[in-house]
Amino acid sequence: EVASELLPLVRVYVDGTVERPIDSPHVPPSPEDPSTGVSSKDISITPHISARLYLPKITDATQKIPVLVYFHGGGFCTGSAFSFLDRRNVTALVSQSKVLAVSVEYRLAPEHALPAAYEDSWAALQWVASHTVRNTNINLEPIWSFVYPLASGGIDNPMINPFADGAPSLSGIGCSRLLVCVSEKDELRERGARYHAAVKESGWRGEVALVEVQGEGHCFHVFSPDSENGKNLIRRLASFIMHLWIAMASDKKEVATEVLPILRVYKDGSVERLLDLPTIPPSSDEDPTTGVSSKDITISPEVSARLYHPKLTHTTRKLPIVVYFHGGTFCVGSAYALLCHNFINSLVSQARLSLSRSSTG
Repeated sequence: EVASELLPLVRVYVDGTVERPIDSPHVPPSPEDPSTGVSSKDISITPHISARLYLPKITDATQKIPVLVYFHGGGFCTGSAFSFLDRRNVTALVSQSKVLAVSVEYRLAPEHALPAAYEDSWAALQWVASHTVRNTNINLEPIWSFVYPLASGGIDNPMINPFADGAPSLSGIGCSRLLVCVSEKDELRERGARYHAAVKESGWRGEVALVEVQGEGHCFHVFSPDSENGKNLIRRLASFIMHLWIAMASDKKEVATEVLPILRVYKDGSVERLLDLPTIPPSSDEDPTTGVSSKDITISPEVSARLYHPKLTHTTRKLPIVVYFHGGTFCVGSAYALLCHNFINSLVSQARLSLSRSSTG
């Protein structure tokens, strides 16, 4: 006999048992993921809080790496740090960003109504810190009432609505960089965009950026991590984390000048490009997807380029040549950047061009 339900998320029976129809199945940790080399293990933080740790494959055992504390989604009533979807998502992120991730298993409603999940998450964050050296298009009222029935103010409680009267000022956010990601078809898109705008207008002194992915819905990168947009978002998150780590390591360096959020120049002459994506090597063999081969050449001591050649069946065929100059307002970007490499690969494959992509200082 059903006592209450919030379909398709949760069904509660009169005998007290809870069914979560759309939950992803739990999977065990992996000593070493065969595709990425990421290892994972489960730990207990308190008697009722656990977590899954993810460690990237590293060659230097003395290397210090940043720590990412990850809280899974699910409206406070579904999801798990131990689910198949979360393990796949976090493993990919750890592999690319080279961070130690702590994926927190907090208590869920209705067995444990809010603020239990907030309390667990805060306790987990404190535990991690103790071990380190340094309005919307979706009606949230039914979910909020289900997971926190005793919340004062209902949906306008500051725990769920940072725009509510009496909510703490966003100017006091305790970090220096913030990345807000939304997707075009997500019903929560407007809420995320509004949060980004509110942070910018709050007087917060950090750097905040908004990434919007066109044509996608809620949590698309979790459900479809192998899609092109899913891969690109994981790369963007990894890039944000890596640049954050570099910035943390550079905290004691004195800034000479900066053009935020593009670059920062230090008095020692070093330059940090905050939005740059990782560079990758050329495909000396044919790209397995497009058949395009590429190689790097030196044109002069200051100028180099990456050459791309399509897969041809007639070796005597003459090809047009395109000389491509990447964007970046002359101060960021690279002929060797991941996104540029993928773009040129696709262009050369479809247009059957011989293409030279130059890189200058």
